[in-house]
Amino acid sequence: TLTALGSPAQAGKTPNSIAVDPSGTYAYVANYGDGTISEYKINAGALTLTATLPAPVSGNNNPASITVDPSGQYAYVANYGDGTVSEYTSTGGALTQLATISAGSNPYSVTVDPLGRYAYVANYGSNNVSQYSIGAGGVLAAMTAGPVAAGSNPISVTVDPSGTHAYVANYS
Repeated sequence: TLTALGSPAQAGKTPNSIAVDPSGTYAYVANYGDGTISEYKINAGALTLTATLPAPVSGNNNPASITVDPSGQYAYVANYGDGTVSEYTSTGGALTQLATISAGSNPYSVTVDPLGRYAYVANYGSNNVSQYSIGAGGVLAAMTAGPVAAGSNPISVTVDPSGTHAYVANYS
């Protein structure tokens, strides 16, 4: 049973996705409407806003999803508006942008496998899932196999705890 912990935490415009680091100390929100990422410190379950990061790339990026790798050292954001994925390092909960790489059309969801070796992005507009290996320093590299076909308008992707199967929810 869920119980509210108090007042809702302040976020940016149109918060769309939230991720908590593995230690349970920090949380991050992708704010679709204003292109920002909100950073929070978690204290006894309550969120305290510590920073709001500006849009990671120029233009209309609309961050739709954020995930944190199992080590808690890296975060990845699917940018729906410009077809990219932004890569961040996390030091003491503060995110620092590493790079932004291309994905498919309208990437909506990003996830990392339980061992932190691979990242997958559901591309709503191109009906596929981009596949990346995670290299040194958390840098993503597109896998040579390329994107794999999905159903109509994939909106979410997750990997099972064993890391051997991925599942995609198709909006249409």
